[in-house]
Amino acid sequence: MVDPIFECELALELGMTIGEIRERMSLHEFAVIWPAYFAIRNRHEAEAQREADRAAQRMSGVSR
Repeated sequence: MVDPIFECELALELGMTIGEIRERMSLHEFAVIWPAYFAIRNRHEAEAQREADRAAQRMSGVSR
């Protein structure tokens, strides 16, 4: 079963229509590779945000 929300998000991300995705992408790529990519990207973004938050806290502590 395909997650329709993920399918819409991927279409927006790639600048493609859902029809184009279905024609041009294998089920393996859609169901395995892209979800893994987004999971890793989200993890890296969360780590970067945590680091930025820590840096901001250090800066606010220094300015007091």
